[in-house]
Amino acid sequence: MGALDRLPVEMLCAILDELTLSDVRNLRLVNRAIGEVASSIAFKDVWFILRKNDFDMVRAIANNPSCAAHTTRLAYLVHMFNHQRETLAQFAQVIRQYEDVHARRYKLRPDLFATPKPKKTDAEIQDYYRRYVRLYEEQEEILSNDHDFALMEEVVSKFPNLRSILVEDDSYFDSTEFRAAGPRFVVRSMVASDDNFDFGDDLTDAYSGVQDDRAAATTRNLRAVLKGVEKAGIQLQSIHTGALQIEILDKKQFGLHSMPPRLLENLTTLNLMLLAVGERTDVEASSGMLEHAPMVAYARSHLARCRALTRRATLRQTLEKMPNLVDLSIELLEMAGRPSKPSWQMPWDLPSPAFLKDVILVDRFWPKLKRLVIKNVETDHPELLAFLVRHKASLETLKLDNIRLTSTSWRSLLPDMKAQFRHSRCIREMVFMGFVLGVEQDTGLVESWYLGNADEAPKNRCPIGRAVIRYLMSDDGEESFPLHIGNMFPDYPHRPFKEDIGDLDEDEDKDDDIE
Repeated sequence: MGALDRLPVEMLCAILDELTLSDVRNLRLVNRAIGEVASSIAFKDVWFILRKNDFDMVRAIANNPSCAAHTTRLAYLVHMFNHQRETLAQFAQVIRQYEDVHARRYKLRPDLFATPKPKKTDAEIQDYYRRYVRLYEEQEEILSNDHDFALMEEVVSKFPNLRSILVEDDSYFDSTEFRAAGPRFVVRSMVASDDNFDFGDDLTDAYSGVQDDRAAATTRNLRAVLKGVEKAGIQLQSIHTGALQIEILDKKQFGLHSMPPRLLENLTTLNLMLLAVGERTDVEASSGMLEHAPMVAYARSHLARCRALTRRATLRQTLEKMPNLVDLSIELLEMAGRPSKPSWQMPWDLPSPAFLKDVILVDRFWPKLKRLVIKNVETDHPELLAFLVRHKASLETLKLDNIRLTSTSWRSLLPDMKAQFRHSRCIREMVFMGFVLGVEQDTGLVESWYLGNADEAPKNRCPIGRAVIRYLMSDDGEESFPLHIGNMFPDYPHRPFKEDIGDLDEDEDKDDDIE
């Protein structure tokens, strides 16, 4: 180890960064010099799930000042079982279903999928079930006694350099964005010694997330961490969340809006996802046979709730506490249990979940803003353009997804955007995704273009979406205008949607639960 000691710190960090967290932590025992560098890597991010062993691990790190001093981010992953405990028969049925799925996938694409493992015996399933019951009961004890809130209020103050929190569903977060090879790698490498949780890939897939309501679990986890941050009086710099219940904006409940301004004034990064339309869990929805009319009726009630909550400006007022934002992402998600095909998407049937002016104060100016992501809002040409132009001196990345223009046309907005940003020295990326909807002011024609999925790699995106990006980022005359009546989305019913807006606003007025 003598040679390792003499390496420059930067090179030693690069070497340790290639190791698993378990190996890095073991290296802390070599000597003091290497231990200090290893600690700065091993405890920089503390990942944990709602489980007793993980809670014990977080408490142990927090109570060790030499470890806790290096922690800058807490990552609380949603990794829970169903609310209702399964019987042995139900447990076995899920395992057999997963085994069948793996076998079919391998049979169809042996070049793509791994060889299935031998089917588990009944005795093995019973053994796994006993482990499941133990962990389920452990989880129930934590939730029923609010041990998760108590833990956060106990330990957060012991991380003096904590600046970032991440609360995410471990089955959805982008593992390439964080220092991890994948969510299960993170959980298994961070959990101290309990290999009982590792059922194997089949069972981990079957029981590695909240099956009933992930958004509710993510919302609870965020509230628990924020309670700890509030009690400790820590000034955060970054908050990243998975899909949260829209009720997180209800002022009657504790949430981000409850935080004192002094704890948010240094925030530079806010990536927030809000679930505007929740998953349908009934048999009809899960079978993929949901008819259009009941689906719209189901979404209508959720959208009424979402629009009413955002109209109360809770989110907008919360953003006003963050004058130093550099990276802002606000995504309103729709997950109404519908088939994942563009022709079934919601935006044309109902208005957007929120107005831009209710999400962001459109007269607001963030002088340091470099990245802006907005998804699923309703606005208009002058309002949107004025807000973007106000930030063109700093804005480097702009991503707009599922944007509806209430009474103006995209065929006038895009040329104006191109003209305004053509000579910007900062802008590097402008991406429009999902559905863009508008209205031709002269003819009353309802516009509708589908520009592709934001999760797809650029080369796989819809041709119209790629053409819009090329048009916006090219010099004058290099690219023809990409949006035409001939390439509108074919399944869009070309009709005005003012009726829908009026009906929905009436629903909002009747929402007595919010008052």
